[in-house]
Amino acid sequence: VQPRNDGLTQDSFPAGVSHELRGPLHTIIGFADLLAEEVKGSLNRDQQRFVQHILSDSQHLLELINNYLDLGKIQAGRLQLRREIFDTSAAIEEAVSSVRPQAQDKSLHLEASVAGSQALHADPLRFRQILCNLLSNAIKFTPEGGRIRVDAARRDGFIEIAVSDTGIGIPKEQHEAVFDRFHQAGGATDSMQPGTGLGLSITRAIVEQHGGRIRLESEPGKGSRFTFTLPAAQP
Repeated sequence: VQPRNDGLTQDSFPAGVSHELRGPLHTIIGFADLLAEEVKGSLNRDQQRFVQHILSDSQHLLELINNYLDLGKIQAGRLQLRREIFDTSAAIEEAVSSVRPQAQDKSLHLEASVAGSQALHADPLRFRQILCNLLSNAIKFTPEGGRIRVDAARRDGFIEIAVSDTGIGIPKEQHEAVFDRFHQAGGATDSMQPGTGLGLSITRAIVEQHGGRIRLESEPGKGSRFTFTLPAAQP
């Protein structure tokens, strides 16, 4: 008996399934959002809690699927960058604005500072992915009332962007491990939503594919500072 050949390889099958999963998952998130907004009537306290669980777990699953697809592209060398020249300050402000509601929920002070007028030569969607991932991690691991700051400046043909927080910090022996696939950060509390363990690994791969570098400075109880570089636009 000849093996069946549907044009699917061992690598393409999981990717195809992941794409198929995203469609109904977006539908679930969309309707859950409508319920949470009480468009069709008020919800009682228990119903609001149930809907928030649906939203939280659905978004976590969507993040896992998206990261899995990115990881597959990276491993296969098929992650394509669409480089453009764009303003660093505007791109940072867009990313900061998208996570500001999460910061406000924890009464975190979130600010950004860009030294002078700087332009990046990078993939704008991937830049947003990098920055939003670092900001989301900072929000997750910073106690209520803390501070998060984004700084950017030009350094030798690159734009250096740093995300600093006053969070729980990371022991020195884990500084390299946090960029490993499926690594879960230590020190998380039971109330924290578990991550996918892929975000920082994918972030480093995207930064390095741009020709940049990412590093971590952190101490337990003294916060963390992730710094990455991406190519600056040439005059």
